[in-house]
Amino acid sequence: MYACDYGLGAILRISPDGECETFINGYEGKRFNRPNDLAFDNNGNLFFTDPKSYGNDKLDGRIFRINLKSKEVTLLVDSVAFPNGIAFSPDGKKLFVCESAKNRILNFDVEANSSLTNMNVFTELPGGDPDGIAFDIEGNLYAAHFGGGAIYVISPDGIIKQKIITPGKKPSNVE
Repeated sequence: MYACDYGLGAILRISPDGECETFINGYEGKRFNRPNDLAFDNNGNLFFTDPKSYGNDKLDGRIFRINLKSKEVTLLVDSVAFPNGIAFSPDGKKLFVCESAKNRILNFDVEANSSLTNMNVFTELPGGDPDGIAFDIEGNLYAAHFGGGAIYVISPDGIIKQKIITPGKKPSNVE
């Protein structure tokens, strides 16, 4: 199992017997900012978001890929306003990333070599920050709306289908 450690600025690996170790803690000799969320592609590569500052005009967040076998770290995208939740489409051809500070969800095409191209705004959410995301088997995207007190259900074409009110005001993840 792999986990983001926001405080340490690292990706951790946890063995089946519970042993925890730092797997990767930086890029080009510098520690990661604040790893937040992660997802695996169909090739077994680990993708994760690495926000830094929070603000609509603070474009210092990044998206990375780690080859688990070689431990090679690749910076895929930079200049994102607090990248947060991350998930692959059910067919693995698109990567979705919450750009929380701008209240929107981005998507990218995933190329055969696991690089990302063609960044687009998939949808914008009204007020509050999109956080954790996950897909259902029909291709609908569920987005925890931190600060908005809801889970949004978004169709494959980016249209909000449903708003599910949560008991708390800060839902952060869905699965």
